[in-house]
Amino acid sequence: MNKYFFFRTDRIGDFIFSSILLKSIKTNDSKANITVIASSKNYYYIKNQNYVDNVILYPERGFLNKINFIKDIAGQKIYLIAALDGKKRSIYTCLLAKAEYKFLITTK
Repeated sequence: MNKYFFFRTDRIGDFIFSSILLKSIKTNDSKANITVIASSKNYYYIKNQNYVDNVILYPERGFLNKINFIKDIAGQKIYLIAALDGKKRSIYTCLLAKAEYKFLITTK
């Protein structure tokens, strides 16, 4: 199984923009398991998409919650991880993750 993790801790419209990528991966990789790290603004929308296997709500409060979240992600063996939202927290988590491929998107 190839684990794909995508950070979309922004709004629904941003997720819709990247949904073509997720659908394409799901179609072309029969072993794909797609996980999206979402914000509270788009969590329930993403959860209802049939091409997304898992949705994780990014912890918005509590320093220790965020540290534990990063440790959980960094401890998993991941095929591809991508920070599609361009946020520093997502980029740093991607850098710490044990992933075969890492994609970091930023506008700065």
